[in-house]
Amino acid sequence: MSYDAKKLTKRFEKILTFKRNPFLTPGFSMQEFSKLLGVNRTYVSQFISSELNTTFHYLVRDIRLQHAEMLMSQNPEMLLNDILKACGFANDTSFRRAYKDKYGCLPSETRQQKLDSQE
Repeated sequence: MSYDAKKLTKRFEKILTFKRNPFLTPGFSMQEFSKLLGVNRTYVSQFISSELNTTFHYLVRDIRLQHAEMLMSQNPEMLLNDILKACGFANDTSFRRAYKDKYGCLPSETRQQKLDSQE
């Protein structure tokens, strides 16, 4: 590959620590990610595929779902609608579908378990 994977990995990790994580912005695109990394889309796609072993779509989804998990753990009383908005999901359906696909249950079930464990 003609890009420096270590350099891109460091840039990617830095992006994840931004105060306002761009991955949590609705509509965050490969083009925007490419600009943040300072390389063209082809290199970004190759980097995600070879170094992260995923696609841009699944990378964004997984980062958003990890954030949702963190919010539910820290604030189990937080409404799911507020969680999905804070994580950049377009709507309730896309959030529930992505969550169930990744974790095998609905976010409402996880949230309820976290609420029950607080009692």
